[in-house]
Amino acid sequence: MLDGTLVVDSHVHVWTPDFIDHLDRYFSLSSTREFLSRRVFANVAAMNGGRVPFTDEYLARMGDHGIDGAVVFGLADTVDGCRRLNEDVAALCERHNGRLHGLASVPLPNTDAAAVELRRAVRDQHLKGVKIYPSLSGLRMGAPQVRAVLEEAAALGVPAITDCSFICWPGSGNGPGGGNILAELLATPWFRTLDGVRLIAAHLGGGLVFFRDLLLMFDPGMAEALERVWFDLSPTFPESMVRAALQVVPPSRLLFGSDFPFTDGGPNLATLAALDLPPADRAAILGGNVLRLLGLGPAAAGEA
Repeated sequence: MLDGTLVVDSHVHVWTPDFIDHLDRYFSLSSTREFLSRRVFANVAAMNGGRVPFTDEYLARMGDHGIDGAVVFGLADTVDGCRRLNEDVAALCERHNGRLHGLASVPLPNTDAAAVELRRAVRDQHLKGVKIYPSLSGLRMGAPQVRAVLEEAAALGVPAITDCSFICWPGSGNGPGGGNILAELLATPWFRTLDGVRLIAAHLGGGLVFFRDLLLMFDPGMAEALERVWFDLSPTFPESMVRAALQVVPPSRLLFGSDFPFTDGGPNLATLAALDLPPADRAAILGGNVLRLLGLGPAAAGEA
């Protein structure tokens, strides 16, 4: 805890030796496997003295930053790969005695298999939501496969988290098939009318929050879509950007996250401490909001 405040990291990747060494088990597209091995893993290794850190290492040192718990998830799009990862995530949560809350991976390209795996992961393995990364499967954010998974998550009463491409960074988060551009999803009519959907948009929606008012000028209907979205602060944002985000997003819609293995959460915690937020707002961002989304805390005032 930090000054008596429960801290829950809302964005932690589960990376295992099997995942790193056998990407063919987890992803169907060769272009995705190449993107991960040559770009993502290489960048992470460069940030960590030439090696890729595994999730167990992060969990062992969470307490160094006063982090009490974490939301953990894997990434895959094959049926076998998702089952493997979901079993790993469920076992990890069980070993850590309530400190971890797992999200499911689903074979996004296969609509029927994705629904089956999500139901299995939530009902049998007690995972609390689903992680999607459409572009790693060559899909756009508004694709029918994305709609099907979000519909299933809403029916099960669990949230989804999606990667979002940084709109100011050329090639950001693309992988094969184009970027995970959040505005594309928010402009999709079915998303605006999907009852019960709760979406966590990673990386401040790829920076979309800073363009919110401009988007609403051109498309007022996007306000309805934004009522379904929360934003995490992963991997790290400077104090000026978090202050700017708070001008357009209420504290009840922001989540602390590290995006491990890209950071360990320390920089974002330092930024939030520097903001000198009201205690209730700080507690919400650091852990209260994500626990409510996962059904593990009381609803915030004004939320359904």
